[in-house]
Amino acid sequence: MFIGKKTVFVHTPKCAGTFIREFLSSMRMGKSLRKWHVPACEFDSGDRVLFSSVREPLSYYRSLYKYHKKKPKRENMRFYNYWSTNQSFEKFLLDMINDEEEKTIDLALGRDPFKPVVKWMRDLDIGFFTVVHLYMCFDHKVFGDIGNYKDYKIVKDFVKVENICEDMARVLQLDERAQEILKKREIKNVSNGKDLECSQELVDLIVHKDRVVYESFYPEVRSEDIF
Repeated sequence: MFIGKKTVFVHTPKCAGTFIREFLSSMRMGKSLRKWHVPACEFDSGDRVLFSSVREPLSYYRSLYKYHKKKPKRENMRFYNYWSTNQSFEKFLLDMINDEEEKTIDLALGRDPFKPVVKWMRDLDIGFFTVVHLYMCFDHKVFGDIGNYKDYKIVKDFVKVENICEDMARVLQLDERAQEILKKREIKNVSNGKDLECSQELVDLIVHKDRVVYESFYPEVRSEDIF
């Protein structure tokens, strides 16, 4: 989490949060908390505007897969076992969707246990990224009333990774100088996951499971568009 005078950035993992925090810090727009991934409902923002970031879900899973493939962590044995066995991207997605185990695991959200993710995914028929998005940016009562998820939103504005410079300029009301600095730092090659093998059937399932994210931010996207 990054706290400024007028805004608070809620750092959702694997959604360009490090890039955003580093830019805010370089522009001296506030300070970063030691704990990066603080859910919005656990912080009193006062009059500040809360914003976060989001990305197309398949791109999110690709980023998550590659990150842990490159840096497996033994303290998270569930992920470590995935990477140590050279699991494919498609197998990783299938295992995450079909996992029936009841576990409490951090799932890249810091050292604190990240609640019963598997139970939420199974009982609510939602994807892992949807759980992360709701957990970070909504009142946690949303998990008991998923059909009315919009009523529990705490974070009011979002930066889409695919449109990061324009969205950050809008949310932060950046002047021309700051926008030029931002453009020079722009993230390159944001992938939608097409470089990793994934069947059309699995893409269809991701679009269904993460429908909250697609409906909210990518309503024009059809599964065949990201296959």
